[in-house]
Amino acid sequence: MIAGLERALEALLRLAWMRLEERGVLAAGRPATLEELLRRPLSPPGDDGLPAREELAADGPLERLADGYELTVPELMTVVAALAPEVDGRFDAIFDALSEGPGEGLTGEALRGLLGRTLGGRLDAAALLAPGAKLRAAGLLTVEGGPGPRRERIRLEPALAAWLTGRPPAEPELSPEFPAARLRTVHGLDDLVLPTDVRDRLVAVLERIATREVVLGAWGFAARHDNAAGFHVLFHGPPGTGKTLAAAVLGAEAGLPVYRVDLSLVVSKYIGETEKNLGRVFDRAEAGGWILFFDEADALFGRRGEVSDARDRYANQEVSYLLQRLEAFSGVSVLATNLLRNVDAAFLRRIHAHVAFPVPDAHAREALWRAALPERVPVAAGLELERLAEDFELTGAEIRNAVFHAAHRAAADGGVVLGAHLREGVRAEYEKTGRMFPAGVA
Repeated sequence: MIAGLERALEALLRLAWMRLEERGVLAAGRPATLEELLRRPLSPPGDDGLPAREELAADGPLERLADGYELTVPELMTVVAALAPEVDGRFDAIFDALSEGPGEGLTGEALRGLLGRTLGGRLDAAALLAPGAKLRAAGLLTVEGGPGPRRERIRLEPALAAWLTGRPPAEPELSPEFPAARLRTVHGLDDLVLPTDVRDRLVAVLERIATREVVLGAWGFAARHDNAAGFHVLFHGPPGTGKTLAAAVLGAEAGLPVYRVDLSLVVSKYIGETEKNLGRVFDRAEAGGWILFFDEADALFGRRGEVSDARDRYANQEVSYLLQRLEAFSGVSVLATNLLRNVDAAFLRRIHAHVAFPVPDAHAREALWRAALPERVPVAAGLELERLAEDFELTGAEIRNAVFHAAHRAAADGGVVLGAHLREGVRAEYEKTGRMFPAGVA
């Protein structure tokens, strides 16, 4: 693997050396002057002098990538060039020299200068970066920044870069570039305390995720229908009823990572930035086969309103962008909202499955109390969880918080969980939401 990668990088170095030599940059030791640029022929005679495919991908992961995606030499050269700065920092300086001006590593201009000495070669290199071109459509690389080729920053998909270099894939960190964080859970479907009909709907969602490849690929639905690959699910119900946990469980049961989109990083006060931030999330999720989870989805997918000023107009444009991006997304997305009526009707038409999460009744609350207490917890004899479930109308999240509160109080107060500790936890939950603690309850 290392030998194959080294051979490809050496071919890249030779090509870059040849291009800079052709332009006189190496002899002059400086970027070309305006006079030199004007004297340079637009399309010198001869071909573009790209290396043979065997020099770039004779064995190892690069060869498997080239064969699997049927990459041409220019496409494969683009992959190698995008990977190069992660292996050797000098490639950033080489790409800046190819841009003949300040750059940001491998830009659209640097790639044109690398792949093309003729006019046709440069035009072909620019076409490689089109949104519908193979490398971007397959999620192998992304193009960020702009406008203009000097500001187009070309990045290889991180998991692909890790695979090509033999590194374990790094989990993306929450940042403005990827405003989402991995959602994990220790629970499975059997741990969810839900009414039978809600559980059945979740099972149906899991079945649809599991059978997507058969229906879309083997049975030909993707070839017959537009935008058939995406699968979008809406969870709705009051806060604390298990929507986030259910999303994490879906991923665990399906064997797919779930990433929760951080709205504070996505929604920007700068017009147009929201689209860029979300575009990065969708691109990475599509390439990685992740489930995207949008909590409080009405904040992003809310109803479009009347336009009274410029901000309203751009807010409506953001919703319209999301409609288009969600429709084009070929992965699985889960949208959760506490207020179904606030979600734009156009989004609802694109939803394939609805799951309503109700407030738990007394029977469900008792099951939630029992599930929240691990078996190893020392509890007082005669602890009446059924009475707690009847007396206090709490959601699953509130019961969990009350149990944690009680456990810490008990650990500091004798080491045994008492009914008084649990009621203290319940009282804290009532106070947090501004509710009156039920009168007459001890």
